[in-house]
Amino acid sequence: MLLLTGVGLAQADTAALHVERAHRLIAQGKTEQAVAEYDAAVAIDPANEEAQGNLGVLEFFANRCSDALPHLSAALSLSVSEPRIRALAGICEKRQGQSEEAERNLAAALPLLPNPKLHNMVLSNLAEIEYARGELPQAAAHIADLMKSEPEDPDVLYLAFRIYNDLADSARDKLTIVAPESGRIHLLMAEEFIKAGDASAAVHQYELALKQDPSCAGVHFELGEALLKESLAESSLARATAELQLALKEDPRNAAAEAKLGFIEDFHNHPALAEEHDRRALTLNPDQLEALLGLAKILRERGENGKAAEFLARASVVSPLDETIHLQLAQLDRQLGKQEDAGREMKLFKEIHDLKGKSSLADARRAPQ
Repeated sequence: MLLLTGVGLAQADTAALHVERAHRLIAQGKTEQAVAEYDAAVAIDPANEEAQGNLGVLEFFANRCSDALPHLSAALSLSVSEPRIRALAGICEKRQGQSEEAERNLAAALPLLPNPKLHNMVLSNLAEIEYARGELPQAAAHIADLMKSEPEDPDVLYLAFRIYNDLADSARDKLTIVAPESGRIHLLMAEEFIKAGDASAAVHQYELALKQDPSCAGVHFELGEALLKESLAESSLARATAELQLALKEDPRNAAAEAKLGFIEDFHNHPALAEEHDRRALTLNPDQLEALLGLAKILRERGENGKAAEFLARASVVSPLDETIHLQLAQLDRQLGKQEDAGREMKLFKEIHDLKGKSSLADARRAPQ
């Protein structure tokens, strides 16, 4: 056991005085003066764990990771019991490109952190390290946890988009290699055509998928939906109806198929039959958007504006960024004499419409001239 000499004891006592002054300064909100006191304590006694750790924390939250890391590392070398110090050291190491050391410290600290904000910082940094290294499943697991607690954080959403997009691309490429002639390849191609707005090409790919694998689950619904996007001619409506009925035979709890059948009946001016399908869809899934909108339309045409508004309000919760729902609600509220509600919905309509307009303008500016 190391025994302190008289000089050593005096140094330790002097360092302790600086630490005590730093505590008082922090309580007064004078963090920079506290940094100077901790600096003095560390200069006198580098083995002062409290001074090293607290100095590292203050430097970190002053956004000075290059200054913080030596003190955080020193504190860790003196004691491994503080998960917060390990977490901050890991974040600084990641910022300075020391990925392996960062991952070790972040992973060790993660399960021991009670502070939600710091816990999320560690999750985010781990996900970024794993994503940069191409470890997509691990990154996806961490970003999924992060999205539960930070569902509206733009940085989290952007990272999630990149990770999931790369995962999708990776799965697509692997599918192309391992099963180039399978029905699933045709499904994948069909989905790409749907995204591109080419419903006719998508219909053809869905048909090829069924030909290749008649038992492929979910294709009848996808084909029926694509047929409706391709055309509303009677021949397309008849084919879509047949496919949607097959989808329901395959899965009687397919609320989306019920809602699509409701749309077809409404298009044929059969409101009673349309209502049956929509209400059945909502029994299966109370948040089925197309059924909510379909019922609102039927009720509005019947003059039952109050009930129609109730379904539109539910639809606005399911799809809050659909400006047309807010516009319809504003119109109905005005007719019902609810001027304040109408004003609020009209304001939402304008805000969302303007926001989407700005996004479209940005896309147009990026497009080649």
